[in-house]
Amino acid sequence: MINKIPFRIRFPLKILNSRKVDFQDKDLRKELFNRNIYYYLDKNKRNTLLEERAKLYYDLSNEVWNRIKDNSGLEVLSLSIFGSSLFSENPGDFDFLAIVKGNEFSLEETSLRLNCLSNKEKYNIGISIKGLENFTKGICNSDPPASEEFQKQIIYRTASALFKRHLPIRGYDFINNNREFRRNLYAQVSDLLNNTFDLYYNENKNINLNKSKRAQKILSRMYEAATYLNLTGSNKTTENLRSAVYQSMNNPLFEDSRRLFNEVLNYYNNALGEKNE
Repeated sequence: MINKIPFRIRFPLKILNSRKVDFQDKDLRKELFNRNIYYYLDKNKRNTLLEERAKLYYDLSNEVWNRIKDNSGLEVLSLSIFGSSLFSENPGDFDFLAIVKGNEFSLEETSLRLNCLSNKEKYNIGISIKGLENFTKGICNSDPPASEEFQKQIIYRTASALFKRHLPIRGYDFINNNREFRRNLYAQVSDLLNNTFDLYYNENKNINLNKSKRAQKILSRMYEAATYLNLTGSNKTTENLRSAVYQSMNNPLFEDSRRLFNEVLNYYNNALGEKNE
């Protein structure tokens, strides 16, 4: 059983800073890396992937920024990267969040080549477009086929963790909503566990992935879940959980990923029980 914890967001919520991001500024870039929840990969092991991929993040962001403007004409206020490409040696894709003016809710999956690279490598890209009003007012969009419940889960989990979970590349920086972030740590874990269980742990006819890909998805999400649990109160168990998940990501095996899912779930349920006593 996965105990569901609802998100608690106090709307209206300010999310964008007046400062614009200059990702090519080394000092500012280091500051952005340092505040990210993946600045350390495993215990005190610093995440060198962030600096190693800095130019790639920037080049891809330029392509995504221009693609949105050319295809939709939307005014992009902030473009950030999130997900496994911030911590995985072999990410399946690079996920970007574009915050635009108004009320928008869409997701596009595509592939891009960078003309500035001689090898013309193709990158799988996810582009999530959300309106500023969605995050500041907590409202949903009536046009897309996505249910209101599904939209709210995405809006709430993203709005509460922008400053820590997302790496801004272009446009405006995020406001430090540390209070909202910390009061929703268990809700983040709950959301990750429930979605992972429904989409990848069990057979899902709508998800056409082999076991290796499912394992990769499970481990990526459990790494994030273990990170949030570690932030609720770092101890040897949470550190070891995070370390075990991260190590398994180098060789994602389906049964191992399910075992680690169960270990994260057990710790989460026990921690909730102790918290509520």
